[in-house]
Amino acid sequence: MLQKTSMSDLGTRSSYELPIVITAAPATDRQRKIALSVIVALAVILAVTLPFGNVQLVHIEAFVLATQSVMCAADLLTAALLFSQYSIYPQRAVLALASGYVFSGLFAFLEACAFPGVFAQTSLIFIGDRLNTPAWLFTFWHTLFPLAVIVYVLWKDAAESATPPSHVVAVTIACVVTATAGLTWLATAGVGYLPRVYESANVLAPFAHYAGPFLFFLSATALALLFSRRHTIVDQWLMVVLLAWLPTFAVASLFTVVMFTLGWYIARIFALFAGSALLFALLVETVGLHTRLANAVVRLRRVSRVEHRLAAIVESSDDAIVSTDVDGAITTWNKAAERLFGYSEAEVIGRPMAILRPPDRQNEAEILQGVRFGKSIDHFETVRQRKDGSLVNVSLTLSPISESGKIVGASKIIRDITEHKRAEDALRASEAELQGVLNQTPFMLIRCSRDLRYRFISEAYARWLDLPREKVQGATIPETIGAAAFDTVRPYIEQVLQGVPVDFECERQCPGIGRRYLNVAYRPELDAGGNVDGWIASLLDVTERRLAEDRQGLLLAELDHRVKNILAQVAAVATSTRQGSRSIRDFIRSLDGRIQSMASAHTLLSESGWQNVGLGTLVRNQLAHYATGTNVTISGTDVVVNSAETQAVARVLHELATNAAKYGALSTGGGQVSVNWEIKPNGGATNLTFVWRELGGPPVPSQHPSSYGTNLIRNLIPHELGGTVDLEFATEGVNCRIEIPVTQA
Repeated sequence: MLQKTSMSDLGTRSSYELPIVITAAPATDRQRKIALSVIVALAVILAVTLPFGNVQLVHIEAFVLATQSVMCAADLLTAALLFSQYSIYPQRAVLALASGYVFSGLFAFLEACAFPGVFAQTSLIFIGDRLNTPAWLFTFWHTLFPLAVIVYVLWKDAAESATPPSHVVAVTIACVVTATAGLTWLATAGVGYLPRVYESANVLAPFAHYAGPFLFFLSATALALLFSRRHTIVDQWLMVVLLAWLPTFAVASLFTVVMFTLGWYIARIFALFAGSALLFALLVETVGLHTRLANAVVRLRRVSRVEHRLAAIVESSDDAIVSTDVDGAITTWNKAAERLFGYSEAEVIGRPMAILRPPDRQNEAEILQGVRFGKSIDHFETVRQRKDGSLVNVSLTLSPISESGKIVGASKIIRDITEHKRAEDALRASEAELQGVLNQTPFMLIRCSRDLRYRFISEAYARWLDLPREKVQGATIPETIGAAAFDTVRPYIEQVLQGVPVDFECERQCPGIGRRYLNVAYRPELDAGGNVDGWIASLLDVTERRLAEDRQGLLLAELDHRVKNILAQVAAVATSTRQGSRSIRDFIRSLDGRIQSMASAHTLLSESGWQNVGLGTLVRNQLAHYATGTNVTISGTDVVVNSAETQAVARVLHELATNAAKYGALSTGGGQVSVNWEIKPNGGATNLTFVWRELGGPPVPSQHPSSYGTNLIRNLIPHELGGTVDLEFATEGVNCRIEIPVTQA
């Protein structure tokens, strides 16, 4: 588990728990993503260079010395950091990992010393085989390090060591150095007893084909174990280290000529990264830990200053501030408590709070016990007994005191509300006198306290709530109007409790009468000290006024729309009439007729409240100027049309009638016009079929020129109503068949 330490300031009685062992700190998602990004980058580099791994490059013997020196320093520094972690948190797994890094650092140095050609023509180690000695040092190196990682993984859940960490670290280092010396002797003086790895500088011995895969398998095993239990930051970066070493073994297994090839150089660079990756991660986490610890110390100092100020505030408060332990025994007692109850601090410390409770208030103990379970109590009004036996009206506010999640006591703020209660009693007496007057006014009046309780309500307000006045008196606002309605007025209540008058209108659902609009005025109510102690509210039902305003707004909007529409139609008619007129007189006569037709249709709609107009009434109205009693026949089903249909049909009828009066059946004494209509089903819809037919008039020319009137007859109905028009200029007279989809007949 994550090791933590507790930093506490005794003066402040506060503490902070911080992780202090990086080796046990769990890895965050961000750290996992960083480690994964590094692994992906290494894999991409390896994939790009591996096909060219056997290409020989320039022999740079100093490259070996440089990389091995850096790896040696990095591994030994990493071991030092891990040993320091072990000294804080003596976990055997960390000790095993630190030992592995000591082995790695020492063998990195020894292999550099034995590497042929690094130091002029020879090496610093003068015994052994100049090719196989460094190869066996490398083999020991990469056998012991993954074994240390495997032991680290398997020991992660082992118990902490009871031996002093400094002794264990010293013995471990001595054992590692001794083992390294023994293996170095075996790789140098005893190399003849070991299988050969190299036959020559560029030829591998048969044993090498087993050694490379073995080292690869050992590191892969350690990597698999780490992956299955990768919980900490160290685990994440150890996987990166092991993955960075794998190319070295892959090069040794895949290529015959190993040294100073491109693959060999890339593997060395990967090994250099592997040697420093964990060191870098530990250094970054150490700096981060130091920063967090420094911030914690700063916060502790701030808390200390705040608590000192709080103590001063408690002592200078006008309210009695008392604290008790979990059993109810008094632990602190300020000066205001001494003045209120007459007991000195020495007299009450250690005694139960029950000494202040009058005999008839002992049942309140059960209510106050809720604090022991973490429940707070705000402004609980009750009576307490002074040292001299007198009683005092008080308001209690109780809050639990917890430490490390456990309730250890309670704090109590006790306020003397004697004057407040006296004022309330006086006001209550006057309320009865005012009630008779208030019952006669349309205003609903209420008085409320800061805790949202009704101190007074008028009879009109009780009727509006549909509740008995006695039941509402003393209840809270949320209890009577509901949580949803209370949320709408909460901001106004918060504002008035800050001393700011508030006026607003709101919509409310009222029992039995539906939704109503209220005009509300909140005014703060002050106590004797000038503090806001509640508020007074007046409510007036303005539903009828609001509905009238809404209706007026709708009528104005409708009027505006219709006037604009009519003006647009008149303008369009005037323009089209001018284009089709041969003289000013002809223009004025045609325009007047068309406007009169529109006005007649408008009159019919206005008389019906802009709802529906009977089609028969509309036809007779439009043909009244031309009908003589015998020349026009009108028949059809009892059908009503809406406002849009009325205006469109009226304009088409006017054009048909005008054309008939000028050139058709109504231009002679014997001509006849018949108009009839009927309702016909059309699949799932209904169509109004309207037929205009002329007979007995002058012969109609076969070629009839297009005009504004004929264009309007053909196009208005399809455009405005989605219907169809079939206008035929037959020799015996004009025929027009109109079909309009209707929704009501």
